[in-house]
Amino acid sequence: MCFRCPSGASWVKANNYQETNIDEITNLWLAVNKRIVSVMKNQTETNLNYEMEIAEGKFSDLKFLMEDYVDHLEHHLNQIMRKGS
Repeated sequence: MCFRCPSGASWVKANNYQETNIDEITNLWLAVNKRIVSVMKNQTETNLNYEMEIAEGKFSDLKFLMEDYVDHLEHHLNQIMRKGS
């Protein structure tokens, strides 16, 4: 299985986030990330070592993808916090 994601800007445009109420976006973000936390907490060592193709010929294990998601999330939260100060 290989996932290909659009750029951040095209994702925002496709989902019309720029015109969406901030409370709706915040609630969606919280719900999705709560679910992700639950999924992450329930992984076994076997699952964490499961490798998947993330690009043509490029593989990664689930543990790396989960850690990378958290790092990426923290990066964006830090961007938001800097903009707000």
